Formats: sequence, structure tokens, C-alpha cells
Amino acid sequence: MNSQAAAPRPFKRAAGIVGLAVLVFVLVVLEILVLTGVAIPPSVRVGVSLLAVVTAVVLVIRLQRRLIDRTEAEAQVRESQSQFRMFVDGVKDYAIFMLSPTGVITSWNEGAERIMGYSSSEVIGEHFSTLHLARDRADGRSDDALSMALSAGRYEEEGWRMRRDGSRFWAHVVITPVYDRDGKHKGFIKITRDRTESRLHEDELKKAKEAAEKARAAAEEANRAKTNFLANISHEIRTPLGVILGYAELLENPHQTRSDRHHSISIIKRNGEMLSRIINDILDLSKIEADQVEIEKERLSLPALLRDLHVMFNQIAGEKGIRFDFKIDGQVPEQIYSDPTRIRQILLNVVGNAIKFTERGHVTVALSLAYAGNSNLLQFVVNDQGPGIDSPQMLRLFRPFEQADASPTRKFGGTGLGLALSRRLA
Repeated sequence: MNSQAAAPRPFKRAAGIVGLAVLVFVLVVLEILVLTGVAIPPSVRVGVSLLAVVTAVVLVIRLQRRLIDRTEAEAQVRESQSQFRMFVDGVKDYAIFMLSPTGVITSWNEGAERIMGYSSSEVIGEHFSTLHLARDRADGRSDDALSMALSAGRYEEEGWRMRRDGSRFWAHVVITPVYDRDGKHKGFIKITRDRTESRLHEDELKKAKEAAEKARAAAEEANRAKTNFLANISHEIRTPLGVILGYAELLENPHQTRSDRHHSISIIKRNGEMLSRIINDILDLSKIEADQVEIEKERLSLPALLRDLHVMFNQIAGEKGIRFDFKIDGQVPEQIYSDPTRIRQILLNVVGNAIKFTERGHVTVALSLAYAGNSNLLQFVVNDQGPGIDSPQMLRLFRPFEQADASPTRKFGGTGLGLALSRRLA
């Protein structure tokens, strides 16, 4: 690189003008001297005059060249601006428009018309907050966006915008301040892209992810419940099975009295029935899950059914030392159409559950007639004096394999199937 920097053009032009002025001044002085009678050699006068003419010609040429260069530069700028406007106007996927320093729309391209639905005649001269939601206009977010763009050199955000027809779209917005050659702020350029489809896709992915997470949590909860169920069911099966095997060995003892034998047979029978109920519950729940359960409908005597149930529950309650009451509220029909086996199964689970958790006091079953549209329904209300359960546990009561206390050290036994089975049968 040359060590001597070239003088800037304005400096050269000023130096030429000063030189020409000096030469003109010298010529004037020479003419004054000649007029006063001072002898000046003609060669000196001609030389100075010639030098002044040459300097003037050079200055004129330079000025003309400068004027030509400036004219060509301005033409190039106008051509570039025209090409840029043609480019911007032809963009259809982006809304590109200019704003005044106060946010008034001064230009509007084809992409803006396509995305937002407004023609240029409808929005040019309007404040760009017209394109925002009412709540954003009330919060002054439009003015804040311009202030931040001016202070930071750029403003970018995503949010909902309003179309001419009132519909909303998710917009990605970039606002950049624009300055002239002198650094004076002339306004802003705003670029908006419609990202509604991407936004909806992201929302769908988010919902799918949340659904998958819930499904995973539900699967883990189901696996946990089934694990607890297997642990509980093995205990529930082993207990009566162990009793049956134990008393069966006692029956083999030839020295047992007749009374002892009857007692052993009674215990074996009761535990066999308990084991049968457990197996039947498992099989019935499997049928319900597979939508293969069969419900019979036959005419049956309601008083006879109630007597059988009262005898059965009274015996179970008596063995625990608590009282069992059966009440009928109002008039009930003598005969009904239903499945007696399923009624007994449901009541045995629900009422048996109430008796199991009631250590003192009483259990009451109230029967009444309920009306549902054009149908008459029998309603059984079970009231017990057990310890009760809290709300979170209550939500789990009718889920398969669930118990309020599923720990191995729980006080009360059970498979966790009875209430879930009863609800689905009902």
C-alpha cells in the first residue's frame, strides 16, 4: 500500500478553486500596475493569463465529470430501489412493508395482501397496530415493539395476528429500523411470516407427547396395580387353600370325634366357597374386559331374594359380632326381571366389603324404588360404620386390582376386584 494517502476529492476541488482565485487575483494586480504606468513584461502577463485559463478549464472538466458521476450514481440508486421494490412486491410468502417513524404503514407488498387479506389502499396510511389483536393494542405492545427495534437495532417475536376477515394466524415478526445516508431515522421495515401450520403442528406434537406421557404413566400405574394384585391374590388364595389342606389332614385322623369332623368339614366348605368366589371374580372380570359377560334376565320373587340375602349377610355380620339391618323404603314390586346370580354377586361384594371394614356397630342396607326416565329401578343403599377413606383413595376404589391399602402389611384382606367387578356388572 502507498505510504502517502491520496487527498480526498473535496480537498482537491477546494485547492483547485483557491489556485484559480489566486491566479485571477494576480492578473487583476498586473492590470492595475499596467494602468498605473508600471512596466510589466508581456511574457509575464501572457504566462499568468494562460495558467489561469488552463486552471479554469481543468476545474470545469472536473466539475463536469463530478456532475456526470453523481448523475450516474443517482440513476443507479434509483434503479436499485426500483429493482428492490419489484422484488419486495413479488414476494408472496412474506408480508414485507414499510412503516413511518411513528408506525404508519407506507408500503404494502403482495405477500402482505395474501397473508393478511388487506389491499394496499385499505392499510397504507393506517397504523400497523390495526393488524394486532385488540388486547395487544390496548396494552400498547405495538409502540413497545418499535421502541425496542429502535434501541436494539432489531425486534423479533411470535404471536397471534388478525386478518381482515377476523381470523387469527400465528405470525413470526421481524422489525428493523431504516436510516438515510446522514444517519437520520426514516422509519422501519417489517417482515411477517405466517407460521400457523407450524404452530398447529407443534401443538399437536406437544399434545401427542403429553398423551404418550399420560399413557406411559397409566401403563406404569396399571403394572404397579397388577403387581400388587398378584402379590395380594397369591396371599388370598393361599390362605383358604392352606386352611382346607390343614383341616383335610385333620380329617385323616381316625381319633377325631364326629363333632370335630363336622367342624372341620364346615371350615373346609367355607374356605372352599371363599376360594371359589375369588376364582369366579377373576374369571368374571376377564369376561367383562373381553366383553363376553352374559347377563340373564328372568322373573324372580323379590321377597324370596331379599330373605336369602338377609340370612346370608346376617350370618356373616354375626360372625364379626356386628348387627346387620335390612330396610325397605316405600313400595317395591313383588317380582322383578333380572339376573339373580349377578345381584347376589354384586351385593355380596359391596355389602361384604362394608361388613369386612366395620369392626363395631352395624351395617344397614336400604332398598327403595328409583325412577330413571321411563324405567323403574331398584336402588340398594349400603351404610356402614367403618373407618372411612379419604378422597384420593375413593377415586381408586372402583379400579381393578386397586385397594385403599395395598401394602403387604394391610389389616384387611381382599383381591381388589370386588368393587370394580360390581360396578361393571351394575
